Amino acid sequence: MLLVLVAAIADGHGSHGLAFDALLAAVPFTAVSAIVTFGDHLERRGDPLLTMQALLWAIALALVVLSCAARSPARW
Repeated sequence: MLLVLVAAIADGHGSHGLAFDALLAAVPFTAVSAIVTFGDHLERRGDPLLTMQALLWAIALALVVLSCAARSPARW
């Protein structure tokens, strides 16, 4: 999530290209985190904390992908 923070700071300073690149780089890292946490959830279904973590990583992944789509230069 450090790359998302870098994207927010870069966007605040007017460097929109760097913000897009940072968000684009954050997608695979967020996806791997979501998949690993979901795997942990499947191994230990009784743990509500792992269930919540898997859900939150899935939401984070959706938001990062949506942010990349919204910032994409191809949409203009």
